[in-house]
Amino acid sequence: MKKIYFLLLTILSSLFTTAQEKLSLGIKQLEEHLQKTSYEIDPSAKAVILFEQATAIMRRGEMRYEYQIAIKILNSDVAGNLAEVSILKPMNCSVRKIKGTTYNFENGQVSKQTVEKADRITDKITPTADVIKFNLPSVKNGSIIHYSYVTEKPFFIEMPTWKFQSKFPTLVSAYEIEAANYLVYVPIERVHVPIKYVNQIDSLYSSDACSIRGEYSPGRNFQIWVRQNIPAYAEEPFMPNIENMVERVKFQVTGISDEGLNIKAYNNWKDYSQKYYYEDNEVCGQVFSSNNFLSKTVNELILEAKSDIDKAKTIYSYVRNNYTAKESMAGSIASNNIKEVYSKKEGSKFGINLLLTAMLCKAGLTSDVVLLATKSNEKLNAVFPEPRLINYLICRVKIDKETYLLDASEKNLSFAVLSPDCYNGYCRIVNKFGGELELTSNMINNKSIVLAKMEPIDGTKKMKLRVEVKFGTFTSIEKREEWLKDSSEIQKMILKETQLLSFPSKLKKYQVKNLLQPELPLMLTYEMDLESEFTADNIYLQPYFAKFLDKNPFVIEKRKYDIEFDYKQDIVYNFRFVVPDDYEIDEYPKSTHLSLSENDPMEMKNIIVYDTASRVLSVSSRFTTKETSFAVGKYDNIRSFYDAVIEEQNKKVVLKKKM
Repeated sequence: MKKIYFLLLTILSSLFTTAQEKLSLGIKQLEEHLQKTSYEIDPSAKAVILFEQATAIMRRGEMRYEYQIAIKILNSDVAGNLAEVSILKPMNCSVRKIKGTTYNFENGQVSKQTVEKADRITDKITPTADVIKFNLPSVKNGSIIHYSYVTEKPFFIEMPTWKFQSKFPTLVSAYEIEAANYLVYVPIERVHVPIKYVNQIDSLYSSDACSIRGEYSPGRNFQIWVRQNIPAYAEEPFMPNIENMVERVKFQVTGISDEGLNIKAYNNWKDYSQKYYYEDNEVCGQVFSSNNFLSKTVNELILEAKSDIDKAKTIYSYVRNNYTAKESMAGSIASNNIKEVYSKKEGSKFGINLLLTAMLCKAGLTSDVVLLATKSNEKLNAVFPEPRLINYLICRVKIDKETYLLDASEKNLSFAVLSPDCYNGYCRIVNKFGGELELTSNMINNKSIVLAKMEPIDGTKKMKLRVEVKFGTFTSIEKREEWLKDSSEIQKMILKETQLLSFPSKLKKYQVKNLLQPELPLMLTYEMDLESEFTADNIYLQPYFAKFLDKNPFVIEKRKYDIEFDYKQDIVYNFRFVVPDDYEIDEYPKSTHLSLSENDPMEMKNIIVYDTASRVLSVSSRFTTKETSFAVGKYDNIRSFYDAVIEEQNKKVVLKKKM
């Protein structure tokens, strides 16, 4: 570890009770770092992590986790947030040896302020977890902050994941695990540079990514990872969850092997989902029981159903409309128990979808459960079970060789429609036989239609506008949620769109259809009068007031990550403009066809025709995306394509007054 000096860090001679030495800052290094105003790794960074280190020690029945971090503040914008420290304390977990220190360089000397025990507060955030909070004192531009703590909790077979990468650049990130050799595990590493596997601890700093594995003492193994000079990750528009890309190491525990005792754990998804979901009567097992308490309700619901699909739709609508999803809060846990959900008319999202599945089964339909990780989580690994990533559950029903995926926990979803958040890759089917699904954004399409007409108001020199919008499946979900929460958002949307008109306008009336009927497409119709008279010699008309793109979201010159849209798009825009009698069209945009590439995975078709006999200008535009995932290498092409679409929709029609 001697090479850590290259990073102006020093290593204390004191050791953990493990193979790795503790990283720290000496006085000389503190002074040097406190006077630094930028770092070569990223001269524009607002903060730099000098080092971050943890050691996880697994012993029989207990895990000890030792953590510390030192951060240099380079911009006051982040000082406040970084000064606020939160330490999660799950149930049955103790947190000890909490220390926090702020270093500043004042009057040519290093000053030091520490956090006292009285400065810490503990809040309950869920029924099963607290959070310990404290503020580091006097944190400002130029400060170095350091805090550390130790947690201890019962250890079963889950080993903590370590993230090397942060939203700030990191000079050194070091992680060690120590475990008895009877624990059988596989580290799953994701590092963006090659890992050098070394034989000596002193060689751990010989490359930007090194690892060593060995025996700490008879019967106890260790493994250390040291990663240096790690760039910050960046949040970018339309990117997969950063958890799918951030540098990290996590672990797949495959079992325990000790003195002839061999226990397999999480060996594969089939075994895991069968044991912990299908056979567990507190989770999915209850769905496949007799559930006679549901008989009366189910029989009444399907009494007049003419087909199995009618049965499924009726039961789905009943559950969605009559049961309310509740989140677990501090002091209360939303129920997964289908009897409780049934009687109380509320429960967790898991509980509501479990009840839906049970009722479909009770109606004689083939129904089961699907486990998944939403896009707010990392994608599930198809090979190794990762139960902690499962955060959602939906229902599957098979009717006449067709498969329907259902979620009755969301009021604005219709039959066989899931939130785009559910389309996050690998999923597990829970039934007697098990199985798997792959849900990707490429499987879903959002088609919207906008029809607009502008024509003269009889007997005046003014114009009127009528617009009809049929929202797509997923924009309907978004707008319903927004408008039911605040109906004023309807007029705000109308006024925002019509601001693109070349003239002041007044909303005359509007109508929303199917707002409370999620099975039907959401529709909006509105009429506006243009308040200004057409009297000028030349008038410049914006024919695309409902634009495919307000602005280009891809503004950065260089992108790091792949592009991932939530769904495929199909937007149709038709505009008819009746030219006033005392004007003639002097100029109008020509028809165009823009495409991303020869295969047309993303395109805009624009057909513009002026019929001199009827004096009608017709604009027919269509914007489509046939794929949702694009490699980062396509970024420049997509960015240029979006610029071209925006440029095309900024073109105007020029009207010239007749002489």
